[in-house]
Amino acid sequence: MEKELIKFSKNIEKALKENKPIVGLETTIISHGMPYPENVKTALEVEEIIKDNGCEPMTIGIVNGKIKCGLTNNEIEMFGSTDTISKCTERDISSSIKNKLNSALTVGACLYVMDKLGIEVLVTGGIGGVSRSAFKDYDISADLVALSSCNNIVVCSGMKAFMGIKETLEYLETNSVLVSVYNSDTLPLFYSRSSQIKAENIIKDHKEIIEIYKINNQLGLRKSILLCNPIEEEYSLDLTYLEEIISKSIINSEKKGIFGKDLTPFILNDISIQTGGKTLESNVELIKSNAKLGSKISFGLCSN
Repeated sequence: MEKELIKFSKNIEKALKENKPIVGLETTIISHGMPYPENVKTALEVEEIIKDNGCEPMTIGIVNGKIKCGLTNNEIEMFGSTDTISKCTERDISSSIKNKLNSALTVGACLYVMDKLGIEVLVTGGIGGVSRSAFKDYDISADLVALSSCNNIVVCSGMKAFMGIKETLEYLETNSVLVSVYNSDTLPLFYSRSSQIKAENIIKDHKEIIEIYKINNQLGLRKSILLCNPIEEEYSLDLTYLEEIISKSIINSEKKGIFGKDLTPFILNDISIQTGGKTLESNVELIKSNAKLGSKISFGLCSN
């Protein structure tokens, strides 16, 4: 990647030179996934968790038209408190740079950057997916395309619960992306710890995912591995209750004509309002848990 297009924080520059473990973090969760000031507070806490587990956090965004790997605290504050931060998929990176924008990078956009830099582990909350109405609107998250074309490990708590889960799994299978579940026999659904969808590949220890990833590389598969880490029991929401809320939010979005990039932020906010903030609390806790697991994996990769 051309040097004039990218900028590293001093910490990340040092970590890259010394081959220290790095954990990537996306920025749409800050700008479009949580309200202020909880978004900034959570982002900084997640970075501290990663540091406490022996890794360097690399929060990625576009700042004044440059890809910035390793945002400062002030930049994270800006991303969380400013309404003009655009949402940037891989498709939008070039135009964001050309127009010198401040842009929050999605999971897919971060994977593109990390793949170019050889940074292997990304931590997020929930990935995008195939929408429930994809049969009529063809809405498929660019996150899924990136998972099938970049070589990374993505630690999440499953797909966002308002997606078409079975459709998303089918899409990932078609594109040869391995979906693994950490210490659970069912697929977690973001805010809910378990589901009725049986886990096909159960990972008992973070070392297992490292071994699978290394074999992937030996085979030259060039596919990411999705590791779904269930939310802790005390923060998990009842599936039936959650489905009722999600159905109402989807109807609300259709009535308002919201689609595309604007859909996920709208539904996340609408669900949080309907649940009295319960989903926001769950979102905060699951990303912290994912940060711990992702750090173990990144540290293990550098140690071998």
